[in-house]
Amino acid sequence: MVGELILTTLTTRAFPLIRFKTGDRARFLKSPCICGSPFIRIEWFDERTDDMLNIRGVKVNQGLILLQIEHALGFAPTNCHFFKKRHGAKNYLEVWLSVDDRLFSDEIKMLEKLMKAVEDKLQENIGVPVIIKLKEKRSFHSY
Repeated sequence: MVGELILTTLTTRAFPLIRFKTGDRARFLKSPCICGSPFIRIEWFDERTDDMLNIRGVKVNQGLILLQIEHALGFAPTNCHFFKKRHGAKNYLEVWLSVDDRLFSDEIKMLEKLMKAVEDKLQENIGVPVIIKLKEKRSFHSY
């Protein structure tokens, strides 16, 4: 059974019972470990119970990402999606932005420079590598 991992203090004397909701999805593995350990094992899943992305151990709120993009562009993008991606052994954040009239430019160099500035600003503020991909509005329906 898959559920949210919640940590609970059980042996404290002077403190009240504290529960910490991690937001991580996990499940207990009933099968014995091949190493012979008698302890119950836990399997973690990539998806979460909230709108946070866990990238390289950094938990990033998707609303914060959108706010940073809005500040960098000067307007709120109409369609924006976030994905945790992997290249080799490194995880990074991939952002899909829909190209509309406010973002479109017939000067490719200017558009590339703007996207690089947004990537740099995001990476500086959230602390993980970022790649922005510009997409057509209709491509958002097929992800």
